[in-house]
Amino acid sequence: MSNEGENQQGGSSDVMPMQRLENVEDRQAMLEESLRNIQAEFLLMQQAAMKVDVQREIMEETQKRHGDEIRELKVMAAEMREGNTRLAAQYDSIKTEITKVLLQTQETNRHAQQLNSKERLSTQRVMIEFLKWTIGAIIAAYAVTNIIQ
Repeated sequence: MSNEGENQQGGSSDVMPMQRLENVEDRQAMLEESLRNIQAEFLLMQQAAMKVDVQREIMEETQKRHGDEIRELKVMAAEMREGNTRLAAQYDSIKTEITKVLLQTQETNRHAQQLNSKERLSTQRVMIEFLKWTIGAIIAAYAVTNIIQ
């Protein structure tokens, strides 16, 4: 009995290490497969991180460019405000000149009433012609400033 028990015990112990070896080999194969999968995932994550870095760099460059453009626009707006101020001053000056001319025209008309009709008509024509040129110059100056803006 003891021999028989030893044989049975010996036989079963020989089978167990083989199963254990197969289990270890299976586990090793599973671990190797998992390692390959993890390496693939790491590669995908690395590629995604590189894409994010490229997008971040592009966004930083775009932000810098937009900042530069905003600064340029602010400078241009300040220049335009200065130009508009000068234009308003010129407009006021021209308006004052027109008022003076109109007053002189009225005074001339008073004197013209005293002159004969031919002289009066020629004076009025000259004044009307002068007013046409003055108003034309104002309109042209206004149009040019609107084109510039």
